[in-house]
Amino acid sequence: PGANGGTSYTQSGLDNSFQKSRFRLYLQKQISETTSFFGEFRAGSESAGDGTSGYGDIDQINLRTVYVDTMLPWEIGFRVGRFVMDFEADHGLYVDNDAIYGDYRLDGFQFTKNWGSFSAKAIVGRNSAFDDTILYGADDYEDVDYMTYALDLTWQPSESFFVGINGVWRQEDGDIDPYNPIKTASDGAYDMATYSAYASYNFTPAIALQGIYYWQDLD
Repeated sequence: PGANGGTSYTQSGLDNSFQKSRFRLYLQKQISETTSFFGEFRAGSESAGDGTSGYGDIDQINLRTVYVDTMLPWEIGFRVGRFVMDFEADHGLYVDNDAIYGDYRLDGFQFTKNWGSFSAKAIVGRNSAFDDTILYGADDYEDVDYMTYALDLTWQPSESFFVGINGVWRQEDGDIDPYNPIKTASDGAYDMATYSAYASYNFTPAIALQGIYYWQDLD
């Protein structure tokens, strides 16, 4: 309950009103046997920080993801558009339904390839105005543009076991405000490399032991 006696469903003490958390509209189309389209429109309440009230009005809506999946020669999977990069979700390594690192959108290209028990995923993408207050604190915010490169390699010799390594490299464009006394433009202060090693073993279909270890190189 809030200070005014209401809750998230009866805000301002109105017993006959409630709020929605978010609204999503999905569009999917199978274009051919190997090509498909996916799009997601999203609108949220005031909790999304976009100024909507959540009481039925949709003042703002954004195209959260939109991409095309197809196949290239040599059985290489190819994705182009705006999509979410979330390697922990790809391998079922979530804790409390949220990623330790990742789970954000980028615009770019994704390539996937399988060789028997080995699989690889490579991403070349772009992040515009990434909110780096997560890394540097709210009092030290800058509007920074990034290139993102990622590579994920996995070996799964059986249905119950897999192991893999992962790398994500974010390289800023050097467009930081040169008049900011805290940082200088093109100094690479926002470049970041994040690496991980992970493994999972299923004792039973309902019981698994999983682990992931991260380390970073902050320029």
